[in-house]
Amino acid sequence: MRNLLLILLFLGTINCSNKQESSNENKIKIALIYGINTTFIETLINDINDYKESNYPNITFIELNASEDTVKQQSQIETLITQGIDGIMLQIANTGIASSIDAYVKANNIPILYYNIRPTTLQEGTYSYVGMNEKSVGYLQVQEVLKVRDRGNAVILLGDQNNEATLLRTSSVMQSLSNTQIKILATAYGNWYDNIAESIMEKWINLNNNIDIVFSNNDDMAVGSIRAIERAGKKLGTNNGEIMVLGVDATPNGIQSIKDGKMYATVKQDGKLEAKIIVDSIVDMINNNKNRTVLIEPEVITIENINEIEK
Repeated sequence: MRNLLLILLFLGTINCSNKQESSNENKIKIALIYGINTTFIETLINDINDYKESNYPNITFIELNASEDTVKQQSQIETLITQGIDGIMLQIANTGIASSIDAYVKANNIPILYYNIRPTTLQEGTYSYVGMNEKSVGYLQVQEVLKVRDRGNAVILLGDQNNEATLLRTSSVMQSLSNTQIKILATAYGNWYDNIAESIMEKWINLNNNIDIVFSNNDDMAVGSIRAIERAGKKLGTNNGEIMVLGVDATPNGIQSIKDGKMYATVKQDGKLEAKIIVDSIVDMINNNKNRTVLIEPEVITIENINEIEK
């Protein structure tokens, strides 16, 4: 009888502990803030929310879109801290405001995790970040081109001018082409958007009919450039007189374009893996208050491996 009472007492203690943990988790509120609303970010935000619902159902997410407005994003963060928030996941609208935001958040002892866009104005090691290893992206794009073409004329569609991903994706393309016979004819900022890229590509085609390769910093701009190429009556492909288009992110529209035989390749940014690491990281930071940086290695997707990637 005494042993039975001890077991019941122990189980009662565990039950009370679990209830206390669940109660604490119910009180946790985390902000999910993004500044640039591309197709990849829309998918990533959905993946983050899905992972949270499956693994941390009692935690509350407060989702806010700054729509590339730095003043709005700063105001959102100030309001959240005033109202009471336990942690912040931030895709910063512009790296130029990182220092002021970081100082304000940390002065209020709130854990902040940057994702997708690295806050390059902050000192390395003083912040937490989850994103893709951007240095590999341009190299992988060029290697795919060199498998089928060792010369030609290329153009590059760039993302946002103030974004580290734009700089690293573009510079790695240029460095990887430096000892080849592929010449870069032009570069232009499409700011990640398909409609801007479409307009840029149309102008390039009108100015120069000898474009062989389009390196795009993301899939949205690649898809926009393809529309301009098709409208001009030009063919997509790897043969002479055809244009190769390469993107980044492996978004649904990018994957579909590869299946349709239009985009040649994309470099996959694994959104589901990134979402898992982002959510697990901010929860761990709230509990343990440690900085962490995780860089996810990208992967090339072409028509040859697209079915394996989608499994």
